[in-house]
Amino acid sequence: MTDVDSASAHSGRAKSLASSTPALHIARFHYHRPTILPDTLPLLFRYLRERCPVAVLVPLSLVLFIAGIRHLPVNPADALRGWLTMGLCLLLLRLSDDLADREIDRLTHPDRLTCSADPTALKALKRARIWMLLGAIALQLPDYHLLLPLLVASAFYGIFFGIKRRFSPLLQPVVLNSALGLFPIYGELLLHGHTSPFGLLLGLFFWLGALAHDYAHCVMDIREQDAARLNPINRTPPRLLAVISLCLFTASGIVGLVLYCLHYTGHLFLGVLAVCTLVIAYLEIRLLRAPKAPDARPFYWWGFLFFLLPALAHLLEVIWA
Repeated sequence: MTDVDSASAHSGRAKSLASSTPALHIARFHYHRPTILPDTLPLLFRYLRERCPVAVLVPLSLVLFIAGIRHLPVNPADALRGWLTMGLCLLLLRLSDDLADREIDRLTHPDRLTCSADPTALKALKRARIWMLLGAIALQLPDYHLLLPLLVASAFYGIFFGIKRRFSPLLQPVVLNSALGLFPIYGELLLHGHTSPFGLLLGLFFWLGALAHDYAHCVMDIREQDAARLNPINRTPPRLLAVISLCLFTASGIVGLVLYCLHYTGHLFLGVLAVCTLVIAYLEIRLLRAPKAPDARPFYWWGFLFFLLPALAHLLEVIWA
């Protein structure tokens, strides 16, 4: 055997040894520095700008939380803690819902961050969900009795988002918007130490109003659209969605009236609710006459204001009392 042949054989045995020896095989991989926040935060901020602007998230979470106040004073530290918790929960719900709808959103909204083909972005957003949930849990630690409701709710909505596509498109908003009904109940529990019929009725008022808002602003003329490129709920007959939203706004208004009749709220709450009801009635008449997207668009804001403005009126009454 020549020197060249001997060297080639020695090199072949070395390569074989390197590939068959676990320690040497592992050593061939490159080391990647583990990253958590450096990759996640920029993408999370981009998601906030795109789908959940801070200018909306901050006041919305504040109103939904402090609406459960029945009287003053309350502990400022608890109020701040609850506000942060509600902000994290709202963002967590929004992000989880967008991730659950990725398949259809790739057709209808391919430019969204959650529809990105980059697996790194998707992993970072999923990682952000874990950090948000851990942050919400950590905020409850001074009051351990709040941990169980939060963990139960997290498990419930986690299961829902995992099987959301198995639900009827008309039932999906029912489950998703139920979270808004829990916020004032949580606020009352944190700030006053217990729940009452006021918190339960206010939660129902929020839930029905938010659900009506969801159905109303989803109305569009399906005859003018490619059904394959629509979200499942948008494929529902538009007049049916308009009628359902009208019934739910009516039910929410009745619950608001019950809150007033039971003396949980005052005249200002009733007056603001009456004005919002008149606006919604006008918008619903337009929508029923022509159930198309242009007439549904005002509900994106007015659907929320229908129950948020009376809640703000109630807070003013509490402050002035």
